Amino acid sequence: LDHNNISEIKPEAFEGLHELRKLSLADNRIERLETAVFQELTQLTRLYLQKNRIERIDEDSFRDLRFLEELDLSFNRIVDFPRTLFEHNDHVVSLNISGITLSNLHVDMFACSAQLSIIAFERFSYCKYAPLVRTCYPKGDGLSSVGELIDNCVLRVVIWLVGVLTISLNCVVVIGRVCFQGENPAHSLVIKNLAVADFLMGVYLLAVACKDSELRAVFNQFALSWMQSGACAVLGVVAVASSEVSIFILTYLSLERYVMLVHPYKNCHVSLPAAALSMACLWLGGLLLAVLPLLGLAPSFYASNAVCFPLHLHHVYADGWQYSTAMFVCLNGACLVVICFCYVSIFRSIQQTRRETADCVHGAARTSFAQRFFLIVLTDAMCWAPIMFMKLLALANITISDSAYAWLAVLVLPINSALNPLLYSLSTQAFKKRMSALASRIRVSALNFSRSSQCAILSLSSLSLWEFLLQCRGGHLRPVASAARPWQQSSLMTSLAMKPTVQRSLTAPMTTKGKKTSVAGTSRRRG
Repeated sequence: LDHNNISEIKPEAFEGLHELRKLSLADNRIERLETAVFQELTQLTRLYLQKNRIERIDEDSFRDLRFLEELDLSFNRIVDFPRTLFEHNDHVVSLNISGITLSNLHVDMFACSAQLSIIAFERFSYCKYAPLVRTCYPKGDGLSSVGELIDNCVLRVVIWLVGVLTISLNCVVVIGRVCFQGENPAHSLVIKNLAVADFLMGVYLLAVACKDSELRAVFNQFALSWMQSGACAVLGVVAVASSEVSIFILTYLSLERYVMLVHPYKNCHVSLPAAALSMACLWLGGLLLAVLPLLGLAPSFYASNAVCFPLHLHHVYADGWQYSTAMFVCLNGACLVVICFCYVSIFRSIQQTRRETADCVHGAARTSFAQRFFLIVLTDAMCWAPIMFMKLLALANITISDSAYAWLAVLVLPINSALNPLLYSLSTQAFKKRMSALASRIRVSALNFSRSSQCAILSLSSLSLWEFLLQCRGGHLRPVASAARPWQQSSLMTSLAMKPTVQRSLTAPMTTKGKKTSVAGTSRRRG
């Protein structure tokens, strides 16, 4: 009965057709399915209702179709599915509800039929409501699939590598800044806060990678519980706070450098308390932006995908899409414009100054400065510009490929957290010199420890304990006047055990100018 402009099905329409096995009403104008409209079709196994105008289905519409195996309701205008719609259809094997945007899906809706093995939705995100179905269409969103949280093996490796690299580099920055002395404390505090913010992005990546390993091959069975869990929300908060605080601090650093280099005579150097207050405000702002959606604004803000990051590219108008657009496009776009303006102004100012003092500046130095500024602006633009561009394309209803979405979420966004330590700390000459000095001090300490150990071994084998304490003070081996004798070692050890004053004298200075005191002499007089 396809293509017959049928707009209504009355209850008595199929009266007496008890043996009918297949019915197709596709491409008609049916708008509603009444209660028990198919009550006479008790032996029906296949029903096709695709491409109609159905807006409402009564919860008992399919009650009498107990042997139904295949049902196609795709490309209709259904908004709400009754939760008990398929309650009496125990033999359904294939269900097609693609082309329908649903808002009230529930996991109980598809749990009635143990034989349901194939289901087709409009979006992959709906598959989590059918955790026991073996085959679900679409098979993935580029990032996740029915079996895997991270479907692409290359992406899986990249997440681990970028996460470990981000954590390692930012730990080096924090440790180095803590150990260095004589550095500008305000600037050092800002860089340490930037490193901590980027460190959190590495923690987020490793947490996602660990969850992927945990749910390997069984992801869809636990997808709904994972995406609606508090752990997923916490990971989303960590990732958003990290990205927002990071771009805020980069904007702060750009403005600070702009004022210091473009207007050097205004004496606008930032003090340590002012820098600490600024960092506290930036962290508070970033955390507030991350937590605010959970406070009633958009409760499922972080449940739009399996990695808990609310880009809203595949589901543009999902819960909280306005907030996501305002944050990732408007706010971060403004920060990126400020950063670009500051560094372009700095570069122009340096170029102008060097033209006026061309005889004092080498061309290689100009090239070095230009390359450094170019890299800073380029990495920031590479991180945030693609996100804003993709977001605008999605809002314009332009389809974004699954692979582009996956790489954007996994690599492009976090890569800036791994590059910031290189750009702002590890590649600077001052940091390199301080790290070299720190490494030299560590080598000297290790050498002194080795010499002290050798001193102890050699002395115990050839000297008496008394001569060992005299000759090896300060970790340096001194020439021995005479060989030790066994009775000297035993008598000295007895003397040390019985005379606490001798033990205290061993820790006192060996000599003082004008008053030379012999420890050995003191021992003889008191022994």
